[in-house]
Amino acid sequence: MKKSFLLFAIFSIFGFTSATLNQTNIKANLPALGISSEKLKIIDYLDKNQTNIAFFGVDRRNTSDFGNSDIIMIISINSETKKIKLSSIMRDTYVSIYARGKNKINAAYLEGGPQLAVRTLNENFDMAIQDYISVDFFGSAKIFDALGGAAINVKPEELEFINNYLGEIAGIDKVPAKFITKPGLQLLDGKQIVAYSRIRAVGNGDYERIQRQKTVMEALLSNIQNKRKEDLIPIILTNILPNIETNLNYPDLFKIGTSLMNSESKTFEHARFPLDRASKGVIIDKIWYLSADLQSTTKSLHDFIYRDINPTN
Repeated sequence: MKKSFLLFAIFSIFGFTSATLNQTNIKANLPALGISSEKLKIIDYLDKNQTNIAFFGVDRRNTSDFGNSDIIMIISINSETKKIKLSSIMRDTYVSIYARGKNKINAAYLEGGPQLAVRTLNENFDMAIQDYISVDFFGSAKIFDALGGAAINVKPEELEFINNYLGEIAGIDKVPAKFITKPGLQLLDGKQIVAYSRIRAVGNGDYERIQRQKTVMEALLSNIQNKRKEDLIPIILTNILPNIETNLNYPDLFKIGTSLMNSESKTFEHARFPLDRASKGVIIDKIWYLSADLQSTTKSLHDFIYRDINPTN
């Protein structure tokens, strides 16, 4: 029983639950997701045991907006190997967006919500994703608070930027900011974690921000593994479900959960795409984009997800 609750809690970190009040069905029209019957056959041939779910962390000021998806991941779950893989897609990647032309991939969510965002992943990386989970920064903060925050080692050069984001959040939700006063390893609350994960002006830009996001996930995973099962149920029901949006339902989740119920693994394999050797920064109309060799990137992504080949830059 303890393992069952632990796995359900792990799903909840990444939004693997269905909040009926925040549910949007995008499966009704597969062509609108960029999925043909031929593509479904190819993906099934690659690995019929593989389930891929799009995860979006959305930058929006209220729930009526779509917002840019500043966190874009493909969560891959294999029912046979019991592995969970996280593929981070760089937000500035220059791609084709259906009926909108070329733009940064994070603009797809702003232009057409989860359906267009999933379609953009499918059409640019030869995927057949049908399911998604999204959460905005305010929802993330509430989930992180409910899980007890996370111990993060804050670098001195990160302090100013974390506090700038905290000030921005305070101006939106009209709640005084709790600024961080010193660097070092410390327990961060939900808003502080969100601010930390948004930093991109320190270090190597978005490359390092993805590493911060990975750090946050690992810290929270460690945190939740130490919780008692009786403490997890109210957190899931009252703090996680209302703060996510997904088209997954309970039968979907039961199928995923049973495939992982006996897994002893507590780690997630992670990779970032496009790879350095397959991409470069370009300026187009005075805007910076990450131009990628999409054919090479697609091969590396498929190798990671379907063939257990870890990419190297």
